Amino acid sequence: MPPCSLHAHAGSFHTDDSMSVSMYSDTNSSAIGSCQDLELTVAARLSETGKALPMAWFVIRSLIPLQWLRRSLLCTIRKSSSCCTGVYTGEMGLALVQKTVNDSCYLDALVDIQTVTAFEMNERCHQLIHDNALWCNAVTDSPSPQPCLFKDMTHLLPCSCLENTTCFLDRLFAIRSANFASYMWCQTHDRLCPTHQDSELEIAGLPCQGNSRIGDGLKEEDPRFIVWIIFCFWQVWRGTLCFIIENVKGAPLTILQMMIGWWYHIFVITVEPGDTAHAGVARERLYILCLNKSKGFVIYDPVHMYGLVKQSLSENLQSTRPRDYCIATSRDVEIAAMNLAFVRRIQFRPDSGDLTYLLTDREIEVKQRLDAYYWQLYNRSPETDFDACYFLGDSAEYRTWSCISGRVPTLRMAGGLFWWPALKRFSVAREKLCFLGFPAEHMYALSMGVPAVGTLDAYRAAEFAGNAMHLPSVALVELIALSCFGKQSV
Repeated sequence: MPPCSLHAHAGSFHTDDSMSVSMYSDTNSSAIGSCQDLELTVAARLSETGKALPMAWFVIRSLIPLQWLRRSLLCTIRKSSSCCTGVYTGEMGLALVQKTVNDSCYLDALVDIQTVTAFEMNERCHQLIHDNALWCNAVTDSPSPQPCLFKDMTHLLPCSCLENTTCFLDRLFAIRSANFASYMWCQTHDRLCPTHQDSELEIAGLPCQGNSRIGDGLKEEDPRFIVWIIFCFWQVWRGTLCFIIENVKGAPLTILQMMIGWWYHIFVITVEPGDTAHAGVARERLYILCLNKSKGFVIYDPVHMYGLVKQSLSENLQSTRPRDYCIATSRDVEIAAMNLAFVRRIQFRPDSGDLTYLLTDREIEVKQRLDAYYWQLYNRSPETDFDACYFLGDSAEYRTWSCISGRVPTLRMAGGLFWWPALKRFSVAREKLCFLGFPAEHMYALSMGVPAVGTLDAYRAAEFAGNAMHLPSVALVELIALSCFGKQSV
């Protein structure tokens, strides 16, 4: 019997480019002088988070005996795939898992999981997927070929499948009885490629707009929920061994149980960036782990394991603060200011220490009202608080800021400026990637032992950040799933 095994019951949920870093560039000289003692700690705190995954692996292998880890998915699967892959974050996390485990030299064989297919409808993500696949190869030191990249997942269905379907139940029964396409047009190879390539692990960032508290609240009646239905029955049809879904807290767990509960054990983990020491940013998500009842077995309850790893990381790692993500150089800030000035048709002011002149009238109003709220709360100026960050894309009434929670607000797909009153500037491309845990800063990348993921292109970074998961979070969940689940012998 597996150690500490908590087997899932049928139909039940288990829940529970520069070394020079100057945080205070583009501020007035007095601000710089008063905070010089803090400058050196910024990159150090962010770099500290790079130890999270190796430390998590140490905890896991101290709880699961070696003979059971040899039977885990880490050692027994070779192919993975993804749906609604965004910018390939799930696969990048998987690359970090492989590097962490292989660098430890703890297992007899190397972890070698190759991504063979990916679905992503947003064409603007396709080049990012290609670039990040090359990054994964560099991290794992493996010359894996580019995966087959397919566009719209709904093209797996016959053209007439959804005719005369007006509600969730109509779509559910139509898709359940449909035959899925065996071939689709591949964006990588520019030809028809097989959609089913024997992958045993699936990673998915399914649409969340209908489930979000700030969305339309349609849940399963949302037209985009069709992707959930297709995805679930696609996994059942293929007999996927294990798949992981990332979504918001309002994810339709009861509907999911109804669709796949007969075939899969379902485990639900609530994940925050602070669990991997990124406490300075907000991005609470649900990760839903599904294990095929006939093909897999549970070695260790992943929900309990996540709690133990989370506790260990919180006790041994120094968590970030909002200010720790202000890693832009003066060059980064100047390029970002120049781009915004061009877009907004405002005269660019070189070497300006205050970028307020680039804000729109609405953004200035939001900023002023949030300044007033801050004065009411703390009886001092927000310009003295280097952890104060405003999101200017929301109305001031929502108070989307870091001044109470101590966390940078969640990135939005729709965009919007993140304003730092103490620095008198907004967050630049590199910093937004760091919000999501990507190693876009040199020392942070060095602490993880991976190439930096950096970009000065504001538009490319916005597309990157708007379609990405939080990288350390997804990597940690994947490590736990692959360690806690095993594959039945044939």
